Amino acid sequence: MALIGERRETRMINRPSQFPKDMAGLVSALSDLGSLTRVSDQISRFHYGDVLSPSDLEALSREIRKLMLAPAPDAKVLSRVRLMFGEFKLLSWPPDPLGERVDIGIALSYLGWRHSALLNLASESQAWIRSADEWSRQSSAVVDLIDEGLVEAAEGTEQSIASLLPTGVDVFSAITLLRLKRNERVAACLPLFCNWLASAELNISDTEKSLLLAEASCLTAARFRLLGPGKDVRAWIATARRSLAGAPAAGPIRAKIHLIAITQDEQLHRYRRLMARCRALEARCDRYGLLREVLLCRLIAALIKKHRGHTGEALERLSALLSDDRLDAFPDIKCTALANKGELLEQEGDHEPAKTLLSDAVICAPDSMSLASALGHIGWVELEAGRPEKAIPWFRNSLRLRESRNAWYWIAYSRLLLAETLMAVGILEEARDLLISALPLTRQESMVAEEIHTVKLLKDISERFADRNLSRNRKL
Repeated sequence: MALIGERRETRMINRPSQFPKDMAGLVSALSDLGSLTRVSDQISRFHYGDVLSPSDLEALSREIRKLMLAPAPDAKVLSRVRLMFGEFKLLSWPPDPLGERVDIGIALSYLGWRHSALLNLASESQAWIRSADEWSRQSSAVVDLIDEGLVEAAEGTEQSIASLLPTGVDVFSAITLLRLKRNERVAACLPLFCNWLASAELNISDTEKSLLLAEASCLTAARFRLLGPGKDVRAWIATARRSLAGAPAAGPIRAKIHLIAITQDEQLHRYRRLMARCRALEARCDRYGLLREVLLCRLIAALIKKHRGHTGEALERLSALLSDDRLDAFPDIKCTALANKGELLEQEGDHEPAKTLLSDAVICAPDSMSLASALGHIGWVELEAGRPEKAIPWFRNSLRLRESRNAWYWIAYSRLLLAETLMAVGILEEARDLLISALPLTRQESMVAEEIHTVKLLKDISERFADRNLSRNRKL
């Protein structure tokens, strides 16, 4: 991390012209490992809105450096971090073009997570992760540097990651950025990142490294789940579980793993006892303060009701979810909820509200997969309304986006849906080619119901071709 790592000295300090004069003391403090001054008495005198002076910033930097060097876990260090963080958030900051305040916020969040997790304070460790998420949504020179480095690492080697992330706080910051997906291309380096982390030699305990690896593996499983359930998801879930063996504060990560499994079952139409599992998991996630996971549980419960034909209950659940202001922090979940509610309202005959919701889903889609889903819902609405010729462009665009991400499960599903729509308007040749290309994917992704339906449609096309040829022969 910029504030406390040697990389700032080599990458930033050698370019002093980039720093304003009042930050020079903060930077020079990083290389001074002599007697470090405690600043607790100083900070306790500050009030809301006070502006830190350069000497205050220097003292704060020294204090954080000292805490970084303290062995973990240590309850006294955790108490000190709590106090510093609470007071730090109340203070005003001088002109900060490099985002030093963000770097300090992430460094304190890392220290809080590190000590609370190793002290087996599961709920508090998640609170520090949420704090890091909030800070990392802002810009700083080093956060942006790591973000850009992860994009480049996706096409590089494990060694390129090692040079980017030399310390535990750097790894923690990288995982935060991977979780936030500030850049859609960043997620592509997740498998490489996990493989590097598993063998990396870092100046942290084995337990801390195991927790970081479990979190990263869980993110990787979630990424592959987004592209479709399959063996890659199961493999990364297994890696996450192995990393958690005997680790403290493992409950929240286990809850996240359970959510991935539930999401897979919903995608594969395995509904037996799924609602009960979803309710139990939502309660667990709520206890740990896992807001995103709580909202996902509620979305899945609504989708289960929808797929089982309980339209009224599904609409009620989706409406309750969309009325939660906290959903704005998770645009991918919001996009899915909007699109599904719009589709259900269209089925109920509420055309104008449905049109508005579907448009909102497209507008708020944060990535290509969310946009593909929203476009697919619009196509489905057109198809259900008896307008297959209008559905075809929406399905084509949705398929194109999913093919750009190699999302094999969703590619198979989209090809099947587009082929069936093309059959409805008599474009049999293209429909047949789509079905032939979808069939091996349905088998690869264990899509049993879709595989059976694909075979049935291919048979129907063969019969229609035979009838067409017979009719031509009769005319001749």
